[in-house]
Amino acid sequence: MGIIEILLLPFVFIMWLLSTLFGAFIALLVLLTTLWAFFDARERGRSGCLVSLLVFFLLWPLGLILWIVLRPPRAYR
Repeated sequence: MGIIEILLLPFVFIMWLLSTLFGAFIALLVLLTTLWAFFDARERGRSGCLVSLLVFFLLWPLGLILWIVLRPPRAYR
């Protein structure tokens, strides 16, 4: 190994760590918003499974925005 590779090792490790943490954060955000859409749909009288699948598979942020915009009024009991 040359001197440049040795000097870059800490930088490479930090970038790997940051990218891994960012990926984990995005995965957790997708999971939590999909769960929120599931429970929100059930609360509004819609199929929670269908809505959460649509939110997840419609290119995640687009599906979530569509659900927020197009969701029906709250079903009061």
